[in-house]
Amino acid sequence: MHSFQEMPNLYGVILAGGWGASLWPLSRLLHPPSLLHLPGCGEGRSLIQETVARVLTRIPPHRIILVAPREQELEIRRHLELLGPGLSREITILAEPVDRNTAPAIAWAAQVLARKDPQALMAVFPGNQLLARPQYLWEALAAAYPVAQEGFLVALGITPGGPETVYGLIRQGPPLGAASGSMQVYRIEGFGEKPDPDTASGLAQGGYCWNSGIFLWQASSFLEALGRWRPQLLKNLTRMGLEAGASPPPGDYGRLENISVDQAVMEPHDRGAVISLPGDVGWHDLSTWQAVWEAAPKDQDGNYAAGEVLYADCRGSLVLATHRLVAGLGLEDLIVVETGDALLVAPRQQAHQLAKLTEPLKAQDAEVYRLPRTVFRPWGTFTVLEEGPGYKIKRIEVYPQGRLSLQFHHRRSENWIAVSGQAQVTRGEEVFVLQPQASTFIPREMPHRLENPGTAPAVIIEVQHGDYLGEDDIVRLEDVYGRLI
Repeated sequence: MHSFQEMPNLYGVILAGGWGASLWPLSRLLHPPSLLHLPGCGEGRSLIQETVARVLTRIPPHRIILVAPREQELEIRRHLELLGPGLSREITILAEPVDRNTAPAIAWAAQVLARKDPQALMAVFPGNQLLARPQYLWEALAAAYPVAQEGFLVALGITPGGPETVYGLIRQGPPLGAASGSMQVYRIEGFGEKPDPDTASGLAQGGYCWNSGIFLWQASSFLEALGRWRPQLLKNLTRMGLEAGASPPPGDYGRLENISVDQAVMEPHDRGAVISLPGDVGWHDLSTWQAVWEAAPKDQDGNYAAGEVLYADCRGSLVLATHRLVAGLGLEDLIVVETGDALLVAPRQQAHQLAKLTEPLKAQDAEVYRLPRTVFRPWGTFTVLEEGPGYKIKRIEVYPQGRLSLQFHHRRSENWIAVSGQAQVTRGEEVFVLQPQASTFIPREMPHRLENPGTAPAVIIEVQHGDYLGEDDIVRLEDVYGRLI
């Protein structure tokens, strides 16, 4: 078995896309699962921080690529800086202008790596998973390394720990070479859809594993396979000539085939291999509320609660409260999630079917689908406190040294009332500090900016008035975060 010191050509690729419909209402289009703080993560860590920290134990930051939606790039960079100063500069971030599923995301990263290092091997990690015992992961990757060097595309599976109907399956074929310790690499004999309950119950007989979405392969081998099975996708991506740090045109990138890496390459390919991690690895794919409940520390009755929660005579339930007291009596196997602007109540075993609720919200482009109650920006946050016909009230918090764009609005005016901290205001030609309890008025069409030159957060209350109060009524004139387009 290779040691990681003997694998200088190993790179990590982390996928942080997808909005996570099955974790609504905590997850939103502009605040996906990778940015959430969920049970099972380290103290104060988000899922993306947890994933990056795990990868950093074996792969240095300059050999890590993170693929993320462009609209979430700045917030992801902030999470990286909180994990370790300088990480957002050392880790390469590829910002997708349009979500095109995992095949285009991985292909872009593979092209970048193949140009940088023709011998590059890339380990691909989803950004929404937990591993309680990651040493098994690294043992599996080390055992799979020589197989990947031979040109095989290696998938990492999870030995089923019980009946589960929400994960796809990989069927193991004959072994490839000798086992490395307790780790054996097999040919892939086939893929299966998410099993029905009867099939799931029979998985303990062996020969199958869950598809974890973790892979290892040479960047060049993957691109060769993509060219074989999805030539138009590779051709269209190559035509854009994307490098690290590139900004793909949304129109061109949006025309790439919207397809998963499993469908595009792994399922049709005849040089696929699989190595299975043991069932006690503590693997959790936090893509459903059921999975979150499974990963969470629970009381003696199988309950997990967070926030201001009061409950009695409850069993097997997960209750999350973010803005108000949630009280439960006699709950059994339920998911209850309160976010201030939405409340979800669902049987735990049906929580993976949330698309029945979120698809209509998506079709309406509803704000409760797009934005969380507290919206994160690179300069700070804003929380909608109340809104009605012609008005909206926000709480705005600006981080120390944070600076909003110089902007104006066509259809609304704003009143700012300072609460705490140093709120420096640009209002037309004026620049002044708004002292706590003081206020200022920003008429329509007037250029304005809010910033915080202090060392503590600055908090203001903003009252908007107008016939349209959407976030797209912002015309940016200057922006230190590059958001003019």
